[in-house]
Amino acid sequence: MSREPFNGGNLTIKSALFVDFDNIYLGLRNIDPDAAEAFATRPDRWMNWLEGGSDAAESGQGAPTRRFLVRNVYINPDAFAKYRAFFTRSGFRSIDCPPLTSRGKNSADIYMVLDIMDALADDTRYDEFVIMSADADFTPVLQRLRAKDRWTTVVAAGFSAAAFRATCDVFVTPEQLAAASRWDDEFQAPEAPVDSDAEQLAVVIPQQGGGEQREAVVKEIYRVVRAAPRPLTSAAVAQAALNIDPTIKDSAWYGSGSFGGFVKAHCRDLEYVAAPPGYIFDPTLHFFEDKSGRAQLPRLLAHVSELIGVPALQPEAYALLFEVLAQDLQSAAFKLYPTSKRVRDETEARGNAVNRNAVNFVLNGLVYAGQQLDGGVTAEALAGAWVENVYKLCANARMSLSDGDREVIRRWITGGDISEFEGEPVSHAGTGVHA
Repeated sequence: MSREPFNGGNLTIKSALFVDFDNIYLGLRNIDPDAAEAFATRPDRWMNWLEGGSDAAESGQGAPTRRFLVRNVYINPDAFAKYRAFFTRSGFRSIDCPPLTSRGKNSADIYMVLDIMDALADDTRYDEFVIMSADADFTPVLQRLRAKDRWTTVVAAGFSAAAFRATCDVFVTPEQLAAASRWDDEFQAPEAPVDSDAEQLAVVIPQQGGGEQREAVVKEIYRVVRAAPRPLTSAAVAQAALNIDPTIKDSAWYGSGSFGGFVKAHCRDLEYVAAPPGYIFDPTLHFFEDKSGRAQLPRLLAHVSELIGVPALQPEAYALLFEVLAQDLQSAAFKLYPTSKRVRDETEARGNAVNRNAVNFVLNGLVYAGQQLDGGVTAEALAGAWVENVYKLCANARMSLSDGDREVIRRWITGGDISEFEGEPVSHAGTGVHA
């Protein structure tokens, strides 16, 4: 975030919420049909999450809460009338936006803009405007709200342009929204599995904490991590565990050998990154940008990664990612959360772990590009579709690419040799960066 929204702690901020139902529902349905249905039929779940300020608050610092004075949902009654009652029951004002063209285009975005501008001019001063849509057409609206010193939050359920994300103060990802929609169903602390290494250590190192005490530590770690708006340092999370059991270090973290080992063994839905100072996060709720590999990429690829957010993986990691994804799709139907978790776990098992944020980014991009994710797709087809998507993202960011640039990107994504391009100057002028 670029600025602090409100001073002091435990404040209630006055917010106005505008939901483009069609955009959010269809975006979620593409990546996780169960989450889409939960979003549409249980708006109280994600509303409670937003009202608690969990998406934007600093953990442990007296987070502000929201009070939604305006709750508007814009919905196509021809296609989604059956969901209207779920929102009206949750206190929403429903605005029907029927299709105006033969292709099903409605006027929800225009209605939303008009209502946002009316709210901006209202006698009631709204501290924050929350816009639920991935439509980049709202960028000028966000710029106007910022100019009027209003806090802005965007909640998306599909791929969003980098410029759109940069314009708002807080950006809630599709993964965060899916998790918040299904929170009661799937996002409780699981039973703590123990891997083989931890079992061997447990035989040697005396256990000072019983099963109930260990489970209390696991639940506290989940609570602290998921309440935070961004990845936490491992030291902060370790301290939370110590608050539950001050003797946990004496047992070498219940036989796991280290705090990192404990998290990997007992908190399998969380990601642990050992790179100093060490980070822990929930990939369904947080975005973690690992820049450790960027210095090893040619400058062109480093700029592509910086500008459009493409994961800065090495070519062999991309090759493995698409190989594992193709194999996974042959054995299980695509759903964003379980698919990304299985792919992450399998790449880790094969010795070249690709973190969940990177997997999620690629999966969202493939869905956005219209790539079929089913059992018949090959790794080569997935890599080819991702290459084309990266080209489009560069074009959308006005980053012009020469034929040589395209070849570097193609080799990078398809697992080819890029060593000859190390140190190559950037040939494009669209980024305003010159070597």
